[in-house]
Amino acid sequence: MKADREVMRFDEKSLDSALVYLQTAIDIMGDNAELFSAMANVYSQYVNLGVKQEDYLEKAREYAMKALALRPDLSSALCQLANLDNYEDYPKNILDSYRYYERALVANPTEIRALHGMAAVYEQVGKPPQALVFVERMERQDPLNPRRYIMRDITACMIASSGRRRNSLTCSDEPIRQARSRRAPTHGCSPATASVTKPSLLSIKWGRGVAAVL
Repeated sequence: MKADREVMRFDEKSLDSALVYLQTAIDIMGDNAELFSAMANVYSQYVNLGVKQEDYLEKAREYAMKALALRPDLSSALCQLANLDNYEDYPKNILDSYRYYERALVANPTEIRALHGMAAVYEQVGKPPQALVFVERMERQDPLNPRRYIMRDITACMIASSGRRRNSLTCSDEPIRQARSRRAPTHGCSPATASVTKPSLLSIKWGRGVAAVL
């Protein structure tokens, strides 16, 4: 789809083009869950770029809900809502994200975005062994996905730092440096990934509280 190609360019002009392509498709086909989910994705990328964040956050959520109204089990729309919940206050953000990713995997056990998201959630609450389970599922499903290298290395470093499986996993510093440089959640990397570097006392308390629930 042309719109997908434009979204992957990650700049405002390309997102503008993606909206035009998707709106044209909606005008031709009428209400369509997959197209609404794609619209939600475009608006969430505007938010990631810092463009009209409050307005477009609502737009993204609106289109994701429209998609689910037509198809309640649409995994892509559920993942969009999970991603958008990263912008909410704690602990709502983590718990709601977890529940949406869980629902997405029930609907589609091979949904890469949900596997990636569940790994990120478990990383954020300090449960790297559980995160690794989802990283390995993601690798089996899509072995060429570049995200898996970052996720595996970060998870491996967390396990090594906690003293578990220290000799069975290797890690590099590069994914940590990349995660440290990220300030806002993106479609490819949630705040959970960015939070693994030297957490504050507050984030440790958050992780402990939510970990008791997950």
